[in-house]
Amino acid sequence: MNHTSMMLTVAMLFALLLTVLGHSESARAQGSSADAKRPESPFACNRLASTPEQRKRHFDEIGPKLRSLKKNVRELPKPGE
Repeated sequence: MNHTSMMLTVAMLFALLLTVLGHSESARAQGSSADAKRPESPFACNRLASTPEQRKRHFDEIGPKLRSLKKNVRELPKPGE
């Protein structure tokens, strides 16, 4: 895989991760009026942008590889804190 393809793959995975996290957060926040006023995430996932084989590779190979490269994790403050 060349550098451009790898960067595109990383960007797609990042956008997918943000989309998934945004959907789970908005589902939890539906009961709270303060959270319900937050704008929706600008990220969207087009599941037809990749073939089933490409999606499988992203989830089975590239995702675990990216997670293994993680150096640290830190929690960010919530907006307004």
